[in-house]
Formats: sequence, structure tokens, C-alpha cells
Amino acid sequence: MRLPDLLLPLALTVAAAAQTSIPATPLQKVGEAKSEPANPANPLDALKLEWDVVSKLTGQPGSDAQSLEARRAAVVRQAQALMAEDPRGEIAVRTRIWAALAGVEAAKADQLLDELTTKDLASPALVDLADQLRPGSRPRARSVLSTLSEKAGDRSVRGRSLRALADHVKSDLELVRAVGAGDVPPDSLQRANGLERAAELQKLGIAGLQAQYEGMLERVSKEYGDVLDSRGRAIGPRAEGVLFEMRNLVVGKLAPDIVAEDVDGASFKLSDYRGKVVLLDFWGHW
Repeated sequence: MRLPDLLLPLALTVAAAAQTSIPATPLQKVGEAKSEPANPANPLDALKLEWDVVSKLTGQPGSDAQSLEARRAAVVRQAQALMAEDPRGEIAVRTRIWAALAGVEAAKADQLLDELTTKDLASPALVDLADQLRPGSRPRARSVLSTLSEKAGDRSVRGRSLRALADHVKSDLELVRAVGAGDVPPDSLQRANGLERAAELQKLGIAGLQAQYEGMLERVSKEYGDVLDSRGRAIGPRAEGVLFEMRNLVVGKLAPDIVAEDVDGASFKLSDYRGKVVLLDFWGHW
């Protein structure tokens, strides 16, 4: 029997099975948000889901503004209850972080941050706060990270806060460089940091900021090298990699020697070609 004669009955059988065994399901409209969140065991996760659903539905055509506002108010009340039930407990601390940064308690954000950096300093849950205070995230980010890096009771919180604070210094360094190179307007420093901080940055200059950045990375490597980040990676080796790049892989520096094999399998060193023009092409498969 020819191959096409075998394939035709098989195709018909598969099609018939698909028609009888797979129930049809209606397609959700594009952009349509589910009206009800899932019900996870963690009460804070349940609140986050509900808040996200309400936020997505707000302003959509046909949405009931009054009903959504009632649901929003209910989330705020439940968040307040979680923070009050066991004030220094992990759920309360994580709820405070979320309420302060997600706009749940927008009017009380500074008050919540004050509580987190005074009464909650012993909590390991503050790693959530350190991870979310990225450069440009909010006006108080730098001062909060500074407090956590020096006063938090948990070593992981201190290490991750110091690493995050280093990123803020890096951001300042890049902006000062951009202003000096004429890549951005001169008033960018004032608009991004305010007059007082801009004056400090100008006084430090590129050299001062780079020294500050390197100093923080060195502390991360020496004091908190084994602390893990949110992805489970040690922050020390990563800080060392950044330091090596800053100090060695820049224009004007002697390239680190490389020992490898060429396409014919012959061993060679980059230093063998010193004084010649060399093009290095790094590539790989993932």
C-alpha cells in the first residue's frame, strides 16, 4: 500500500477524535480582564490579585465605577487589618511594603516607609523593599536604602540594600558623565535630583562618584559576598565582575590576556598579537 493511502485514514481518524474529545471553549475578548481574582492561600497575595483586577477594570468601557471603588476600599481595609493583626510579623511587613509602593495607601506612603525603617528594621522581609527601590523609583529611595544598608538587623537585607544603593550611585555617575559630554541638557542634574543634590554631584564629579561606586561594590564583595539576590545568585561575584569591567575593560587599558584555540585547533594567546590590529568576535549558542 502506498504511503498516501495510509496517511489519509489516519488523518481522518485524528480529525474525528479531535471533534469528539476536545470541548469547544469560548475565546476571551482581547483586553478583557477577569472580574474575579484567584484565591491563593496567602492573604496578601489574594489582596494583590484583587487590586490588580480592580486596577485593570477601572476606566474600561462598561465598568461600574461605584462597584470598583467599593472593591478598592475593601482592599485597603483588608490591608490595614493585615498590618494590624501581627504588626511586626512577616505578612504585616510585606503588606506595608506593598501598600507603600503600589499606591494602595498613597497618602500614607511616607508614614509606612518611616515605620519600615524604624520599627521593622529587624525583619528579614525587608529584602522586598530593598529590591524594589531602584534608581528613579521614588524620591526617598536612596535614604531608605542607606538606612537599611547600615541598620537592618538581617544581613541579607543589609547586603542587598547596599547593592541597590550602589546602583543609585551608578545612575548618578552616568548622568554626570552625560552632562559633561553634552549628551543631555545641563539642567538634567537639577531636574532629576533637586538643586541641593545636584550641587553635591557636581562637587563629587566623575572621579568622586566612581570612587564611591567602587567602594560600595568592594564592600558588597567583602562583607556580603555570599548573600543571594532575588534569583538565588550570590551578589559578591557579580559585584566583582562589575569592578573588573570598570577597572580593566575600558578604552585605554591593556586588554586582559586570552588563551584559546583557533578554528584549526591550534592554541594561541591574545598577547601573541600585541602591536597588531586584532578583531575579537565573541559568540555562542544558547
